[in-house]
Amino acid sequence: MWTDIKSSYGIGFRFALAFPLIFLIPPAVELIQHLIEWRIGMFGSVAQAEALADHPARMGMGYVKFAALLLVGLWLSRYIHGGGDRYVTRTVGVRTIAAYIPVIAVFLALDFGQGALKPWTSVYALGQAGSIIAGIGLFLLGSILQVLLAGWRVGVALDDRRMRFLASIRKSLPVLFPGLLLYFVVFLPLLVIHEILNLGIILSGQGPAMWALIVADSLFVGLIAAALWSVFHAAYRRALEKAGEPALSL
Repeated sequence: MWTDIKSSYGIGFRFALAFPLIFLIPPAVELIQHLIEWRIGMFGSVAQAEALADHPARMGMGYVKFAALLLVGLWLSRYIHGGGDRYVTRTVGVRTIAAYIPVIAVFLALDFGQGALKPWTSVYALGQAGSIIAGIGLFLLGSILQVLLAGWRVGVALDDRRMRFLASIRKSLPVLFPGLLLYFVVFLPLLVIHEILNLGIILSGQGPAMWALIVADSLFVGLIAAALWSVFHAAYRRALEKAGEPALSL
């Protein structure tokens, strides 16, 4: 577990140095989203940020960002599995890209579905306590799906046909608890830092400090992406080990 945690936090820096243009895909989209947020007036105050959180332009770019986070997984999965081998990482065939399209589509649909539930899980619909409980429940459900389907998304990126959609769920169930633990230990601290940076952007005023924080947060999203894909690869590896199946050779 500790080795996986250290690897998850360090992989982003190594990947950024090895493949800077690929690493910068999520940060570039995050930067565009921040520019949209600035343009629509989100950074005037916390109240304005909350009022404009569901603005269509911002939400639309949010889905683009989510797709970008999924897309870089093609190369991150191969980079992690190949131990940093540059040839293995960049050798992504047309067939692999085509097979990866359903991965992006399924996770975008899940994210869209979770967003569509907001009116039914809001404070107005469920009250303060009910909304909090519903939010925690949806987060836990989403986290479970992330772990159970980690093998599938990594398997597709690696051309590992042993890890199709249903096989990923079946093989990941026996190692669900350690997978969730690793996911929470790695992701939650990064999420807190990301939220602090966003709060700093809002409170810093319309000056150089705001723009510095925008750039810092955008780059930080790239590190979050790399850390999460390291967690997903660990879940994939553990599922195969538990099933008694050998690691894939690329």
